[in-house]
Amino acid sequence: MKTIRILTLFLVGLTIFSCEEEDLTYQGPLQVELAKGERRSNQLVNYLKISGNTVRDSALIQLIGPHQSNAISVEWRINPDNSTAVEGLHYNILSSGPVSIPAGSSFAQIDFEILTDNIDLGETFTLAFELVSSSVKVSPNSKEWINLFGVQCPSDLAGEYERVTTFGWHFLLPDFPSNTETVTLTEIGSGEYFIEDITGGLYTGPYTAFGTTARNAVIKEVCGDILLENIPDQWGGFIRQDPDQPMSNVDPNTGVITIYWIGDGDGSNAVSVYTPQ
Repeated sequence: MKTIRILTLFLVGLTIFSCEEEDLTYQGPLQVELAKGERRSNQLVNYLKISGNTVRDSALIQLIGPHQSNAISVEWRINPDNSTAVEGLHYNILSSGPVSIPAGSSFAQIDFEILTDNIDLGETFTLAFELVSSSVKVSPNSKEWINLFGVQCPSDLAGEYERVTTFGWHFLLPDFPSNTETVTLTEIGSGEYFIEDITGGLYTGPYTAFGTTARNAVIKEVCGDILLENIPDQWGGFIRQDPDQPMSNVDPNTGVITIYWIGDGDGSNAVSVYTPQ
């Protein structure tokens, strides 16, 4: 009998527990807020900088509570106290006047565009959207969303190239005046690429007589410019961008990469032209 009583009490306890389901639906007053969406307020976003193009984006307004049978009107503004971006220079607003959350919906949006041509790399600006009033309550804790933004340039250089290196000077000239080979650029990060032996075969070819080995490198594309990291050579110097030559670059129309490099240690220098295959 003792065993039966314990089992009975256990079953009754399970029955009571199963009946107490928590109601997780929102029970507060209807209100609207600027939704965080995929980006939090003041979370940096870099828009792609493409000449002549603008980038469209939007601030999202969300209804907290059940769908309504009538549209909900929301007044908003750009808060000048928290905005550093200038309208007409850095952005344009595409939504005019109040916006409405349609009947049976939970969202409305304020559309704007970013004028990336007028923003330099490294610059950041803020654009603060603020809800002013609505036909329902405005959430006091989520009435403002700040779009913190800058720009970045697209980069797509990974692939196979024919590399033709023409040497301006090295120890063994007039021997080995140029070299042609096939190389692969491997993307290792946003706009960053790995290249085997930046010297165009000099350090893996005739310079091996001096004990040299491949000088592998990482280059970075920044809006058409090619930035070459300082690679230690074997004479106590660096292989780097030649300061007496134009900036290394990529042609936006052909994809041809031109790198001007110099070796501090021995004075060797060359121009390497990479043609996509």
